[in-house]
Amino acid sequence: MVRLLHTADWQIGHRAPEVPDVAARVREARLEAARAVVALANGHGADALVLAGDTFEDHFVEERLVTQVLEILDASTAPVFVLPGNHDALTQGCLYRRAPWTRGPAKITLLQDLDPVPIPGTDAVLLAAPLKSKKGFTDPTRDLRRPSDGGADRIAIGVAHGGWNDGRLKSADSFPIAPDVCERAGLDYLALGDIHKTQTLTPRAAYAGSHEVCRFGEESGNALLVTIDAPQATPRIESFRTGQLTWLDPAVDLTAGVEAACDIAHRIVDGIPAEARPNTLLKLIATGQSGDGATAQLQALEAELSGRLLYVRIERRDIPAALAQGRLKAAADSSPLVAGLLEELARQGQVEDPAMLLAARNARDLLATLVLETFR
Repeated sequence: MVRLLHTADWQIGHRAPEVPDVAARVREARLEAARAVVALANGHGADALVLAGDTFEDHFVEERLVTQVLEILDASTAPVFVLPGNHDALTQGCLYRRAPWTRGPAKITLLQDLDPVPIPGTDAVLLAAPLKSKKGFTDPTRDLRRPSDGGADRIAIGVAHGGWNDGRLKSADSFPIAPDVCERAGLDYLALGDIHKTQTLTPRAAYAGSHEVCRFGEESGNALLVTIDAPQATPRIESFRTGQLTWLDPAVDLTAGVEAACDIAHRIVDGIPAEARPNTLLKLIATGQSGDGATAQLQALEAELSGRLLYVRIERRDIPAALAQGRLKAAADSSPLVAGLLEELARQGQVEDPAMLLAARNARDLLATLVLETFR
């Protein structure tokens, strides 16, 4: 039996360009989350702590950050295994070949070749596929194989970094990994890195996801505790939260008025527990149509909310109502279909039913928005 803590994509030294005003806090949170990962491994009595690539943002991170990572990993009661990923590939001048990394604790093993690496005190071996470049078109797991000498009696755990090549891979040069890798290589589990979202791909393969969110829209902040009872046994995969920051990016429609959108924004912030607000980043996405004075009102809202959270930014994706209506008129002049729709909405807008009036107005606003999007 073996129990391992699977983590990946720490990207220590990440520069957080999306939130430059609080970039230092974002970088510190990644170190805090790393400590949480080690504490999780220790608390569950893991036999091994496995980092599946991209421990560092690149090879130009400050030496003090490398030292801090070594200190964090040294707190692990289990041996630590680190795989070079594409951000920190095993190149000639990489940070793994120089101090302070080369003077790190003996409990930390760099997975730098295909040779099986035993996990002390268990019947398991690690089969690693370290990366040696930033990009690549070949499957890094292509040469992984369960050891032939006594391999049937040992738990085989692969460690790799790359994209899952299931037909939805966005980039061909992101080290595409064939989905049949566990069957082909005889792996009991494949610990993957690269994709920041925690995902169990098959009963035997999973992305741990990044231990800490690093941008808006990202779903991560976890680590995986994986327990395998015996060779060929199905792994038990449990996800645990390790992230320190909360990133929110809700959309608010300005069509009904900025005041209504501000009320929604206040409710969002009020719903965040007081103790979580210092670690919450908010990107409020303004959509719909905006009237005169919207800019000043939204600037005031941003200033107010910035005093309550770690970071606040309002991203303008809304359309000025005057522009939308002007484009709508131009479209009606050239399109009988649009003109007919406007005439029908005008007739509906003459009724006395308040609900019908509101529906007609909203429909006209929606039509104006659609027309403007067509002209973008």
